Amino acid sequence: MPLSPNAGCSWRSAPYERRYPDEWWLADFERRLNDDRLLMGEESLALIAELRRVHLERNELRAALEPLQIRLSQHHYAPRPDEWFYVVPEICDGGPCESAADALRTAVQHVRWRAIEQRQELDDMAQAYQELRAKLDQAEGGDGLAPWRRALDG
Repeated sequence: MPLSPNAGCSWRSAPYERRYPDEWWLADFERRLNDDRLLMGEESLALIAELRRVHLERNELRAALEPLQIRLSQHHYAPRPDEWFYVVPEICDGGPCESAADALRTAVQHVRWRAIEQRQELDDMAQAYQELRAKLDQAEGGDGLAPWRRALDG
């Protein structure tokens, strides 16, 4: 039996369908759909509807995440398929993650945690402001705090 040109090859020289099986099958399905080679039975119509739903959800997710400007990357000098890094400008960065999807999921979690932390900080500052305002309101008028009262009111 002759050896295939790709037998015993590294990840980089493997055919597309072995490196990215899900993407290859999805692309093959889309090619068959565009070439009208799929049967139009109920099962095929259900697959077509599911594919359209997934595309719609993916586009909605991309639109929702776009303002975060999440950048995914691999190591510049020696990229590996199981090492992905993420950067969210001025918020967080991290990695390595096993896949691009994991990196994106982790980046979104970090942004969420940071938003929760900032909300807690804001609530703490609001509480401190209320306490300071209550102390100022309890102090008498000749206490020299009139400029502070004016600043807090304005």
